Amino acid sequence: MLSILTKNKAQVWYTDFIIALLIFVIALVIYYEYTTNLSNQDKGLLDDLLGDAKTISSSLVSAGYPTNWTNTTVERIGLTNNDQRIDETKLDAFLGMTYKDSRKVFGTKYDYFVFFEDRNNDITEIGGDSEKCGVGHPDADQEIEGSECLSINLTTINPEKVVKITRLVVYDSEIVKMVVYVWQ
Repeated sequence: MLSILTKNKAQVWYTDFIIALLIFVIALVIYYEYTTNLSNQDKGLLDDLLGDAKTISSSLVSAGYPTNWTNTTVERIGLTNNDQRIDETKLDAFLGMTYKDSRKVFGTKYDYFVFFEDRNNDITEIGGDSEKCGVGHPDADQEIEGSECLSINLTTINPEKVVKITRLVVYDSEIVKMVVYVWQ
């Protein structure tokens, strides 16, 4: 009689072990499938952001369309005359556009901000007397002291993912970096 009871207890333990092991394996598979999908989604988002950043920066270093565009005629925003030299008239027109309109012309669903840095990595004031350090998202924090741009800060916006593209252009007879941030 004693041997029959021991045999039944062992069979119950074996069944419980198999069920627990099966639940553990299923949970493990779901976990790895979920984390793999998250990384694929992040990669897709970063690819989209990078594509939009390249498109915006390429557009800005072109002449735009039509060549002598204004805020009412613009189809493609360009700040140069196809020679990497910033055209003040086009820059002023770009500064005069609303953020919503410029995003629509760029064809992006993401936020952006554009600014210029000199060879010492100091931010260059743009647009003459407008005291702007850059153009783009209205909540980008631009720290200005007197007539000097000290910093551009995106932490108040708290972007999830950010892509940065830097292009060299000529602005006010100096070679400067045009920096384009695009984020979600």
